[in-house]
Amino acid sequence: MPAEAPAQERAQRLKVFFHIGAGKTGTSAIQVALAKSRGALAEAGLHYPELPAGGDDRAARGEISSGNARLLAWFCNRNLAARDASLDGAQRWIADSIAAARGRDLVFSSEAMQSARPDETREMLGLFQEAGYVPEVIFYVRHLLDHAVAEYLQHVKMGFATLAVRDRVDSLASFLPHYRCRYLRSLRPFADVLPREAVHVRLYDAERPRLVPNFFALIGAPPPPAADAQGGVVNRSPTPEEVSLFETVARQPDGTRLCRALSDLLLNSPARSDLPFTVAEEDFERFAARNQAAVAEVNAAWLPGPDKLLMRSDRIRVGTPAPPPVEQVAARFGDMMATVLRSQFGPRPTGRQRPPGARAPA
Repeated sequence: MPAEAPAQERAQRLKVFFHIGAGKTGTSAIQVALAKSRGALAEAGLHYPELPAGGDDRAARGEISSGNARLLAWFCNRNLAARDASLDGAQRWIADSIAAARGRDLVFSSEAMQSARPDETREMLGLFQEAGYVPEVIFYVRHLLDHAVAEYLQHVKMGFATLAVRDRVDSLASFLPHYRCRYLRSLRPFADVLPREAVHVRLYDAERPRLVPNFFALIGAPPPPAADAQGGVVNRSPTPEEVSLFETVARQPDGTRLCRALSDLLLNSPARSDLPFTVAEEDFERFAARNQAAVAEVNAAWLPGPDKLLMRSDRIRVGTPAPPPVEQVAARFGDMMATVLRSQFGPRPTGRQRPPGARAPA
């Protein structure tokens, strides 16, 4: 175990970093890299605490997780669902994390912290400040229509189970009227009590090619190994063709369960299509009108440089969707369904196979 940092060094740079989101901005990839790099982070003077009872073991295995700050998220908003969470337990975990750091900086990550409320957030920050830590917040924003599409894809691959208005949503077009930019609401509980320089807002679309190495640089850590920095296929979103499959499955009586199974089977490998998503022009115009003021305020307050938050990127088309050729859809859906069938029934027994169209023996 590395020796405790000298008292003088500790006084000069004792920080606690809170990576609070936003969702669908590479949070899972960052959390996987953090969990895999605990040893290297410790050598560099940073401690990434573990949740009790292996609560973030999934990230260490390269799988989707909610990060290591679930208890902090609950502390900052006690209306959140959290199994076995209590105020005493959360306070003890904070104290234990500070003790385990042994004079090192602390790093926490969970997009659930973007739902923090002002009073509880101030209380949580105070616990770290009383222990001598200077809080800093890291928050990524994504071009707005791109974020709305990514959020819809997250809901659809879960069979809409996590969507409060699921009875009114069965397509991207029906989801867009319910989307509102929440970036400022996520930032204000922290920004209202911390100095401006302690709140780092980054444009995900600009950082995306080197997201994980840039994040590590922001917290003062050396870049992780290339394999960990790439993050693998973590929490991939469905393609336009896959979305139609998920939407159809979600309408089944057990659609939520089936969609989650499809997600595990199909979305842990690279996408086989690069078709863009398309939004009807009238839907986009209404979307832009509802969210324009929020985009302008984020840019004025947090992104004064050349990397501005936009209403959409060129990765989302606006116009009339052009359906892909039937043969293309059939081929890709055939691959998907073969994956599903193999998972349920196992691989076909080895041996001679009948050619297509051949009749079975009598």
